[in-house]
Amino acid sequence: MTTLSRLHTNGVDALRTSDHVIPIATATGPAIRWDELVRDDHVHGSLYTDPAIYQAELQKIWSRTWVYVGHESEVPNPNDFVMKSIGPEPVLMTRDKSGSINLLHNRCPHRGNRVCMSEKGNARSFTCPYHGWTFANDGALRGYPFPSGYEGADRSALGLGKVARVASHRGFVFGSLAEEGESLLEHLGAAAGAIDALCRNSPEGEIEVTAGYLKHKVKANWKFLVENETDGYHPSFVHASIFEVAQSGIGTLYGSDST
Repeated sequence: MTTLSRLHTNGVDALRTSDHVIPIATATGPAIRWDELVRDDHVHGSLYTDPAIYQAELQKIWSRTWVYVGHESEVPNPNDFVMKSIGPEPVLMTRDKSGSINLLHNRCPHRGNRVCMSEKGNARSFTCPYHGWTFANDGALRGYPFPSGYEGADRSALGLGKVARVASHRGFVFGSLAEEGESLLEHLGAAAGAIDALCRNSPEGEIEVTAGYLKHKVKANWKFLVENETDGYHPSFVHASIFEVAQSGIGTLYGSDST
């Protein structure tokens, strides 16, 4: 059995095995040796704790893929907005006066300050509290103080940044920070059918997110949450009450195959 330990030498973070040292990427360090950290039957614990690995995941995974942002029913009226995020990037999901859904970076292009501090609401415009730049609900620049100081500036290029790609399926809105990549349906695969089945349970054939939701801050790497959600071994113990409700038959989903 191989034992690995963390060390820092010559300004470089690394993992020591019984016979060699594996460098880990830092801001200025070498590339991460993924093949050394991920084996056929186990992975190294640093995949859940190392900040450099997390930063690499943000770049290689979350900045390239589709991320669920929210539901269209959260912004039912023109000029409605709700605060969301894609990874660590704060975004505003808005419905503009034409009825279109927008995903806007909540960051003023002037000095990078947040332009909206409210979790949700209805507003025709957002004004940066730092220098007073104002933007329409669709992100377009409306104006700024002392315009003579920006004579000749291309106002169309000074609006709020937009998430590169936005798409929805049955009202579920997804965003991608990558300019190019697979379509949303390609990304969803069989999950699109699960969303369709969920919507078919409604007499109207669609759902609304109107009852609110709970937010949880978990001090853990995102992979812990994913693995817990896909773990079928624990529900009958941790969530025993679910199995007692109306003899729902949910127990058939779990068993020896989930270990």
